[in-house]
Amino acid sequence: MAVAQQELLAHVSPLHVQGAGGPAIPEVDDQVLEGHRRKITTHAAHRAPILQRMRVDIYSKPGCSLCVKAVAVVEQVQTRLPFELYVTDILQSPDLFEAWRYDIPVVLIDGVPAFKHRVDAEALEARIREVMNGIPIAKTVGQDG
Repeated sequence: MAVAQQELLAHVSPLHVQGAGGPAIPEVDDQVLEGHRRKITTHAAHRAPILQRMRVDIYSKPGCSLCVKAVAVVEQVQTRLPFELYVTDILQSPDLFEAWRYDIPVVLIDGVPAFKHRVDAEALEARIREVMNGIPIAKTVGQDG
């Protein structure tokens, strides 16, 4: 709709032409029209869609050497792919502790458990790319999160 408005602004109405059957309407300065065009082209319809960033969570706890390794692997992948990383201490939440105490670290991609115990950079990157392309995460054997 904004594009049609822009085309109308660029079009000279027959009313602006002398002898079109009515009173002549004064010409509008091109600088004024240019300002209108600028405003129209900056409307949301002309902006690129904002992509929501993917979220990766790691459920961890202090003193967990596998958790430290998992964070390092995920941060390595984060240098190549855009996502938000959150590390959560399960000791701070009784529900998370009850659910995951024997399975940490747990890596979730957009809220879906994808890895537990160990994380492979190549496999993590492949799963994140799948999610980016709209393919649901398929769990592998041993990842029953």
